[in-house]
Amino acid sequence: MRPHVVLLTAIALALLGAALPPAVAGPAHQHGVARLTVAVDGPTLTLELETPLDSVLGFEHAPRTERHRAQVREMARRLRQSGTLFAPSEGAGCVARQFDLRSAVLPPALLTEHEATPASAAAPATAPAPANTAAHNHAHARARTDATAADAGATAAHADLEARWVFACARPPQLRSLEVRLFDAFPRLQRIDAEVAGPTTQSGARLTPARRVVRW
Repeated sequence: MRPHVVLLTAIALALLGAALPPAVAGPAHQHGVARLTVAVDGPTLTLELETPLDSVLGFEHAPRTERHRAQVREMARRLRQSGTLFAPSEGAGCVARQFDLRSAVLPPALLTEHEATPASAAAPATAPAPANTAAHNHAHARARTDATAADAGATAAHADLEARWVFACARPPQLRSLEVRLFDAFPRLQRIDAEVAGPTTQSGARLTPARRVVRW
């Protein structure tokens, strides 16, 4: 092969390598690790958290027992208390205005502030017998099978939780930092990879229980 052809080939390979993403990247789903996006847009501070359910709940499947359902409600209650989870710059005068929470494997009713009436309380003392006992039993068995299959599929897919908080800040120029206190509320959480889109710059930070403040 001619020398100039070898040189051109080497240059092309080098450029191709530079265009490719790194060969080793952090896992998209890692227990104990969450991702936090911080966006500052004038008087509005928006925080978006994405984390494996295990990091904030202890399991990653649809709730199977009343104890599981109670754990989900408690998790949602803690996440709803934005004032204890986040501390924007004190002089900025930020007040929480909106909160959203969702997960593919958790019933939305368990994530809302008002709990639904328990089925046992709403059901009559005596229910009429099903017209066809065999069909009734078959339907219940099929429902259990479908629920188990769906639950197994969700677990295999590594269920995540997504939360979003929106703050309104009275003095935006003084909004220069955010203290993240999620580690206190959720001890299983060990690291948060934060991405910040500030008024004039973009940056990132790795937060831990010992390093909780992100600045921009």
